[in-house]
Amino acid sequence: MKTKLLSLMLIALIATPQLMANPTQNQSQSEPPTNVINAIKDIASKQYTTNSINTTEDPETNKITNRVEIYEVNFNENDTEYKNLIEAFEKDKECGYTYFHLLPKEGGVRNAYIGNNENEKIIIRKNIDQEFYMIVQKNPNDPTLRDLYSVTIENKYFYDQWGRAKNRKLTIHVITSLRPDLFGKDLNTLPGEEYDLNNLTDEGKRILKSTVLSYKQKFNLLEDRIRIYNNILKTGPGFSKMNIYNKEIDKEQKKLDKLRNKMIKDIEKIYKKYHK
Repeated sequence: MKTKLLSLMLIALIATPQLMANPTQNQSQSEPPTNVINAIKDIASKQYTTNSINTTEDPETNKITNRVEIYEVNFNENDTEYKNLIEAFEKDKECGYTYFHLLPKEGGVRNAYIGNNENEKIIIRKNIDQEFYMIVQKNPNDPTLRDLYSVTIENKYFYDQWGRAKNRKLTIHVITSLRPDLFGKDLNTLPGEEYDLNNLTDEGKRILKSTVLSYKQKFNLLEDRIRIYNNILKTGPGFSKMNIYNKEIDKEQKKLDKLRNKMIKDIEKIYKKYHK
């Protein structure tokens, strides 16, 4: 029988989502952005909303492997649905582990992964003239997946068919896909699933616990650095400095990936050496 203890320790470390160059990151939060979800459902239910929904399922398990929902609507700034959606992102910004809000001219083009490798992606913010909101959270039903909710708002106004001014185009993306940090990994043998503490000697259990805690401290140090850079980015340091801090975040993320792989190898060695 597989124990849950090791599973919990390893999932806390290995399932750390890929950190991006974002103003807000909160790894400890995993509450679903219910306000955003409900606001999107409200807009999606309207007759004037155009949509595109594509779902891929595992033929053996019938579980969703990825799902992409795209909703487009023209709105007036006084529309209740629009106000509710923007307020929802503000209310839910502490949910999930990533939150973005970019005003026009801030940041750059944004892509989102939609499959199980880096080549499968779509553009969710096409140009820097668009205002942009995004929240990413762990999928509540499958720890290998993540859920992304985003909205882009065009900065151009136009008159609609009723002659109403100040109308703009709004595009919503709801994406469920494999966590980027799991690209290229065998999902059938993720650590935390194949190890059984009951089959380890007492010495093995002690060493395993000590090893996991040691790696946890190293992960925290790297993640703290990334949070510091993100806090600096939040102040709007200017385009040139933004590029510098984004590069630093990328470097720290690569260190996290290498550390995660090393941890997996060390755990495997412990299990082999101290297996009953």
